[in-house]
Amino acid sequence: MDLAGLKMWQEELSRIVNYNIEQECNRYLKKKVLDHDSVYQSKVVPIPRFNVPNNVGAINSSAANFMGRTLNCLLALTDPTSTTFGPEAIGWFTQDGDEVIFAFTLI
Repeated sequence: MDLAGLKMWQEELSRIVNYNIEQECNRYLKKKVLDHDSVYQSKVVPIPRFNVPNNVGAINSSAANFMGRTLNCLLALTDPTSTTFGPEAIGWFTQDGDEVIFAFTLI
């Protein structure tokens, strides 16, 4: 069975995610990785950069792209001042015992 389409999808999705992570990390680096210097950017099939509006809220105000917004939301949901991680249940819980996030692992 030939799965060339699935392989192309996985490679391109991986390239897009890695590129966005690289660009999100730029705010922590002294020497920024520019678009034309990125190993994930291609001249043939370039990954577009979307501008984030300034009025997207406190959680997303510092995000450069969707990876930053995702990380900011996860950090807000798992804030140690309001949640506790329960390793037995593999999840984050509020002080009332309500589950906030369930984390599963693949063995």
